[in-house]
Amino acid sequence: MSWIPLYIVRKDLERISDWLCAEDDIALITKIGNNHWKAIKDFSITEPGDYYLYHIPSGPLPLLDEKRRDDGNTISDPFKGWIGRSSGANEELPFFGSSDQAIFSLCIKPNTRETIGISSFGWIGNHFRIIGYPATDSSVKWWARLGRWVKKQATRVPRNSEEKPEIYAFEHAHKAIKEGASHDTNP
Repeated sequence: MSWIPLYIVRKDLERISDWLCAEDDIALITKIGNNHWKAIKDFSITEPGDYYLYHIPSGPLPLLDEKRRDDGNTISDPFKGWIGRSSGANEELPFFGSSDQAIFSLCIKPNTRETIGISSFGWIGNHFRIIGYPATDSSVKWWARLGRWVKKQATRVPRNSEEKPEIYAFEHAHKAIKEGASHDTNP
């Protein structure tokens, strides 16, 4: 799985949320009831938690059957909403199984006054290509675009003083770290 680790605080999250919302090809999947979901274009991510971002050009989302199998059914219009027929370990997110190459994840870790958590973007990418579920070229390109944007917005910092820089610290988190705020070394 592809992973972009981040150190962010609330002001940085506002910037990330605004950028994602302005992306024409991205929608946020939101829960609107018990195993009932909907994709929305106008959104604001303000709280810690796990989020799914739908890459619209990647095509329809799979609608797995009750036994979590891909029987070829798809969600015809995610913007009209759908009821899932199966669920995963996290009931706050829809379950797509191995057919979720159109979904990018955003995990926002809570911060305390003492510690900045490791948040992240994630994507399954082409992990399941070998069994017939390749990612679309457009989703591969968008993931690369996201990576370039993060690199322009943030400074890579180490997890601790003995590590090489690998976590992207956005402006306000980076400032806090430079001023002595502690930061998690593991997600």
